[in-house]
Amino acid sequence: MADVQMADPMDVDVEVQASDASAKYFEDKLDQARDLETKDSAQAIKAYKDIILNMPQDQDDPQAKFREKAIYALGDHLVNKGLAQEISTLSKDLRPLFADLPKAKTAKLVRHLIDLLAKTSNSTALQIEMCKDCIKWCTGEKRTFLRHRVETRLAALYLHEMKYQDSLELLTRLLSEVKKLDDKLLLVEIHLIECRIHYAVQNLPKAKAG
Repeated sequence: MADVQMADPMDVDVEVQASDASAKYFEDKLDQARDLETKDSAQAIKAYKDIILNMPQDQDDPQAKFREKAIYALGDHLVNKGLAQEISTLSKDLRPLFADLPKAKTAKLVRHLIDLLAKTSNSTALQIEMCKDCIKWCTGEKRTFLRHRVETRLAALYLHEMKYQDSLELLTRLLSEVKKLDDKLLLVEIHLIECRIHYAVQNLPKAKAG
C-alpha cells in the first residue's frame, strides 16, 4: 500500500499566515482609497485602479474579492463626482480582466456600470455610445447573454431619445434571437419597450395587442 503524504502542519500554517497578511494588505489599501475620496478625488481613483489592476488574476484566490470591491467602490465614487466619461472608460479598462471572470459576474459588472452612468446628469448620449461599444465587444467575445441585455438597454435609450425607428429595428432583430433561446423574462422586457414605442407614436392598436 502506498504511503499517504500528509501535509506538514508548519507549511499549512505558513500558507494561512501569508493569506491573512495578503488580505490585511488589500483591506488596508481599500481603506486608504476610501479615505482619499473626500480629500483628493484623483488620488482616490488612482488608488482604486491600483487595487483593480494589480490583483491576482486567479478567481480562486481568496484575495480576488478585493478587486471586485474596489470596482464597485470606484464606480460609486465616479458617480458621486459626476465623472460620466470616467465610468465609460472604466468599462473598457476592465475588459482584459473579464477573461478570468465567470461570464455571469462579468455581465453583472458591466450592467452595473451602465446603471451607474445613467445616474449622472445629461449622460444619455454617452450611455448610447457605451452600449454600442459594449455590444461590439460582446459580439467579438461571443457574450450573447450580455449582448442581448445591453441591446435591450440600447433600445430603451433610443426610445427615450425618440429614435423610434432605430429602437424598433433593434428590437425586431433582437426578438428573433431571444425567441429561439426562450428567455421569457427578456422577452417580456422587449415587448414592454415595443408597447411604449407604439404608444409614443400613437399607434394604440399595436400597443394594446402587445
